[in-house]
Amino acid sequence: MSTFLLSLHVLAAILAVGPVTVAASMFPAAVRRVPVSASVGGGAGGAADAGDVRTVRLLHRVCRVYAGLGIAQCRSSASPPPPRWGSSRTPG
Repeated sequence: MSTFLLSLHVLAAILAVGPVTVAASMFPAAVRRVPVSASVGGGAGGAADAGDVRTVRLLHRVCRVYAGLGIAQCRSSASPPPPRWGSSRTPG
């Protein structure tokens, strides 16, 4: 059972690292393309501005969701360590 859970944990880590790495690496360049005059709602800029703002929002959402999943996974796997061998022996 522990081998299965370890395999599942490694598979989840591999699937989680890929998309968030791509989103995090694309985020700075996408932010630089958004003009300073773009409004928060994305409605005041032109069509290209709205697309750039949507891209930044999507990348931010991907990073935020994967960060939340990573924190949830760390909390679920944080359990006390098993007792050491021989710690339950009584002298005598």
